Parts: sequence; structure tokens; C-alpha cells
Amino acid sequence: MLAANVAGQLVRAGARQVIALDLDPQNTLRLHFGVPLGQRDGMMLRLEQPAEWRNVVVNSRSGVLMMPYGAASFDTVLQHNAKLAAHPELLTQPLRQLAADPSTTVIVDTVPGPSSSLAAVLPATDMLISVLAADAASLALLADVRSAACYGSTTASALDGQRIQHRVVINQFDPLSRLSTSLMKGVSGVLSQDLLGMVFRDEHVAEALVAQQLVSDYAPYSRAAADLSAATQRIVSSLKVAR
Repeated sequence: MLAANVAGQLVRAGARQVIALDLDPQNTLRLHFGVPLGQRDGMMLRLEQPAEWRNVVVNSRSGVLMMPYGAASFDTVLQHNAKLAAHPELLTQPLRQLAADPSTTVIVDTVPGPSSSLAAVLPATDMLISVLAADAASLALLADVRSAACYGSTTASALDGQRIQHRVVINQFDPLSRLSTSLMKGVSGVLSQDLLGMVFRDEHVAEALVAQQLVSDYAPYSRAAADLSAATQRIVSSLKVAR
């Protein structure tokens, strides 16, 4: 949800070109952009032919250029993971080429936690954003999230050794929940400037997904849309996104 809606908000904020890549085998990022369910092709099905990625680009209604993962079988996903683990440059190099244009911003959605795709993406990454739910588990994992230990030692070391900003967003914050309120107090104190913001629990988010739209398009005056806009503005300020 966050990757798709931040991409849309970047376009609204005036970013010249925004590309959203789905590296999650669930292939659900496309649902936020109205990509037909019958479209099965995707960039990861052409992993070794990056010149053909342009053939799967969807120019969405929101102005975001979207590349789906593609409909892949269980065995195919395992093969992709093995290829990226052995040859991360299959993903790293094309991403660097996409981001080489200073007028282009690339948003990449990966599976939660450590993965071969995340390891391949990191060398071309300016900012890594962790999304935490407003629950007890997130509070317990806060130290590991802040240090990036939750992504594995390789990723944590990469973040220490490279100029990559690591930021956090709290999702589904409920102001009527004592747990959510306590969580935000703890997170705000620990993360300080590393906290991009929080997104309130809002039924418009689920409704927008059912409608296959971004929250800002489906309910532009909703609380979630305002929260996503605020978080995006902080990203723009931190990365000096070209507009």
C-alpha cells in the first residue's frame, strides 16, 4: 500500500517521472494502479532481458509508470530468488540505469524482511523505508528495525557502509487504541527524525484497493490521503526529488 500511494503522491507533488517496481511475487502492487487482472506479464519474468522491461510498463491513470512483478509459479519465484542471490547485478544494473536520470524517481516494493531482491536493490538505493503496524509486535521489534537487523546482517552492514537513509512509517494508527497511542510515544522517542510519519487507520484505504485506485484518487480528502501526503513531503525534502 505505502509504495503505490507514495509513488502517486510524488506525482502530485510535482515529481517529473515516477516509476514503481513490484518485486513482491504476490504481484499486488498493480491493483493500486488499475492494471487489468488478466495481465500476467511482468518485469521479473524478463529478469535476464532488462531491455524488454519497457514492454511491461503500464502508464497508470495517476501518472505513475508501473512495472508489475508478473504472474509467476512457486517454482519460478524460487528460481528468481536463486538467480538474484547468485547474480544481484541482474537487478542492480538496470535499476541504476533507470535512476541515472536525475528527473526520475524509482519506488521499489519488496517482500517484508531480508530477501535476495532487497540485497540486489540496496546498492542502487537512496532511502529504505520500513513499514510498521501499530501493534505490540512492532514495538517489540523496534530496536531491530532501527538497526536494520530485522533485514539480516548483510543488509544491516550495507546500511552502515553506504549512504542510505533508513526511515520508518507507522501504518494503521488508531487514536482510540491505548496500545497504538503508547506505541507512537515510544516510537517517536526512539526514532525521532527517522520517523517519516504515521498513517491513520482509515476505511478509505481498503475501499481504494477494491476500486483499484490510489487513496489520493479515490478519497483525496481522507485522513489517510493527508497522512500519505505528509510522509511523501518528508521524502521529497530528504532526497531533494527533482520537480
